[in-house]
Amino acid sequence: TVRSQEGSPMLLFRVASAAAAPSSSTTTIPHLPVRYEPLISLEHVNINAGGTWTEQLSRFWFSVMGGADDPRGAVVCSQVQAAGGPMQGLHWANFGLQQFHLPVGEPEDSVQVVRGEVGLAYTTEELAALQRRLEDASATHAVGADGSLRITCPVGNRLRAVEWAGAETWFGPKLLLDPREERPLPGGPSRGLGIQYVRFDVPEGAAAGICRFYLRLFGATAEVGREGRRPVCVVRLRQHQSPQF
Repeated sequence: TVRSQEGSPMLLFRVASAAAAPSSSTTTIPHLPVRYEPLISLEHVNINAGGTWTEQLSRFWFSVMGGADDPRGAVVCSQVQAAGGPMQGLHWANFGLQQFHLPVGEPEDSVQVVRGEVGLAYTTEELAALQRRLEDASATHAVGADGSLRITCPVGNRLRAVEWAGAETWFGPKLLLDPREERPLPGGPSRGLGIQYVRFDVPEGAAAGICRFYLRLFGATAEVGREGRRPVCVVRLRQHQSPQF
């Protein structure tokens, strides 16, 4: 388990034993070649969503963004409450094989905002449909020069919906997980393909050191690329995903 700084969402990785040959080089972002890597997948992002679950939150995550409402969230919430925890509610919004975990009331009125952005991939048709839903719902968003959609969730988190130009696939341990053939997570299929990246804003000059951390501790491929004038550490996971700093 890898945690960001205190108060930020948690990234979970399934770590496999592997003898991958690490490398460090300059690259563009966020697209990286696919190869065997010891870090397999980015599975979920946890965002505390306030004191109570609202119709606005439900409409945003499930009707507008197109996530699937995973019933296991309610089961976990009941278990937490039975153990004496303060959680008042928990929803899991599935996008492909990844999730946003959205607890409320834990602790009271706690809201988490990622210091950066979360990238979600959609097919060309679904990205266009998402833009229409955002407009119809008057949701806060902007269209980028590359056609991506920069979206702000009801509690202030920044999302970026991007077009997935490759073969239609969910993101996971295999190169191709065809949504038409694979079994979806509980809650049914989502309209998004998955979480492609989570990008954290870090202090200037920190990217190279973060790359060395992932390279030396996990044996992962961690590369310093550039976005405009800014260096960006991109950590490669098994297929199609990357934490970025």
